[in-house]
Amino acid sequence: HQRVVDAALAAAGAPPGLVRFVTGYGDAGAALVSGGVDKLVFEGSTEIGRRVMAAAAATLTPVTLELGGKSPAIVSRHANIDVAARRIAWGKFVNAGQTCIAPDYVLVERDVHDQLVTAIGSAITDFYGSDPQQSPDFARIVNDLAPRNAALLAERERLQAELDRWHRDHPGPVRKRAA
Repeated sequence: HQRVVDAALAAAGAPPGLVRFVTGYGDAGAALVSGGVDKLVFEGSTEIGRRVMAAAAATLTPVTLELGGKSPAIVSRHANIDVAARRIAWGKFVNAGQTCIAPDYVLVERDVHDQLVTAIGSAITDFYGSDPQQSPDFARIVNDLAPRNAALLAERERLQAELDRWHRDHPGPVRKRAA
């Protein structure tokens, strides 16, 4: 990001170092604020955005927050279903769905629901092949938390299976033990 912005700003005659990108977690934004910056732009979760905003408020640093809302895609029976499907699939999968405009859900008229679902599946196959995990075009999110998150998901699945087995073996209501 930095090189592209630096080149564009240089071409426009801006001084070097006018804009700096810093990636990291919320603590990185808080450190920037406490270190003194003219403006802070943060894109990420609401939880971390609150921490960044609180840190910025203490120093009256102007902040722009992009906290990612919910972006629906709406498809009516009058739409070109194949075009809509390709656009929805592209919007959801570009940059691993980590854009503020990635569709989070689709509202579709019943008359074209099945056609749209099939068309989205075809679009995904067109973009990434029959095995997207092998596609060089399929974005991946890799950071220090990825192994931890995978382990947590595996543990959740293990615990859920254990709970399901317990409920199967112990039908009926569950009561708390008397203290």
